[in-house]
Amino acid sequence: MIGKHYATTWVPYLFLVYLGVPIFYLVSLPWDIAAFGLSLVAIFGVCYILGFKRRAWSFAAALAMTAIACTLAFLSDPGMITLGFYIVALAVFQARYWQTLAIMGALSVAIAAVLIGEFDLISPNEWANLLPPIAIMIAFPFIFRSMRRSRELRRQLDTANERIRHLIQQEERERIARDLHDTLGQTLTLISLKSEIAGKLVTRQPERARMEIQEIHGTARTALKQIRELVTDMRALRLTDELERARQLLRSANIVCEAEGFDAAEHVHPLEGHVLAYSLRETITNVVRHSGATRCAIALSQDATQLVLTVRDNGKGLPESGDGKLQAGNGLRNVRERLSFLGGQWQADSPPEGGCRIAMTLPVASRGEAGEQEQARARIMEMAIAREGKE
Repeated sequence: MIGKHYATTWVPYLFLVYLGVPIFYLVSLPWDIAAFGLSLVAIFGVCYILGFKRRAWSFAAALAMTAIACTLAFLSDPGMITLGFYIVALAVFQARYWQTLAIMGALSVAIAAVLIGEFDLISPNEWANLLPPIAIMIAFPFIFRSMRRSRELRRQLDTANERIRHLIQQEERERIARDLHDTLGQTLTLISLKSEIAGKLVTRQPERARMEIQEIHGTARTALKQIRELVTDMRALRLTDELERARQLLRSANIVCEAEGFDAAEHVHPLEGHVLAYSLRETITNVVRHSGATRCAIALSQDATQLVLTVRDNGKGLPESGDGKLQAGNGLRNVRERLSFLGGQWQADSPPEGGCRIAMTLPVASRGEAGEQEQARARIMEMAIAREGKE
């Protein structure tokens, strides 16, 4: 993309002004050598312009320019070989990959021929002036193409992640539609039937009609409860779903994912599962964006008193603050706050073998507690979900 934009602007032609340097040098030579050299410089400039005007001509133009630069170097001064920067520009911005390899191969042969052929005539100072630009000329096309390839891969990764998010949203819509049909559909149908019955009995059998209306009232309350459960279920995160999302995200970033201990995740309390799922999402996002890791291990363990979610990678680790402690970004600080809200802990350390290890711990309440504590936990969950919605 950058190469195409660059080639269609006036910028490449601006550098033709630097051809004044070899022209200034050639006019100081004998007239026959100067005339021949100036003709070659003129042809060199025309080839450069044609190479940028028509991409189909760029390969032939670059090879012709290589031959001209080599001839000028032997004719006048070895420093003329630095005209290769014009050839490199064509190779980078106009030529295809195989053409770039061929052009750089030809240019390397020309440079070697000049340096070997003029070896005795090149002073130490001239060697010091020639070698750095020659090294830059040879390396630049490959460095630039590597950077361009990296940008293209990042763009493809963003596209793939967007596609994954779209598929997840589509799947969630279909699940919501199924849930509405399977739960509310039947309940609302029952309300409709009982309303018709009550309407027919209201004059003939008022007592029975009153009973039907009471049943409609109870059914409506059931429907309201189902709606609340559905809404809570839609907004809460599931630990198993977030693990699958983490796997997809890591796979898209070419990071090998290892997960263990999630077989019992379905039995984790919804509140604990929501907080740990959010924590896993933020942690994996941090791994993909900042760690530079190639492997990531996710583990869930549970005993009678606590749940522990551990994420470990082999990346560069978290940065250290002035006091030597590991420094967490905003996302990980939010994770720490959510865990502490439920009495949990967040710990990060850098193992001796490198990378980063983050452990997120939540206390596990007794499943035999009274209904009052369950209601309190539900209120806390609603507060946590509402807080996430604001963020």
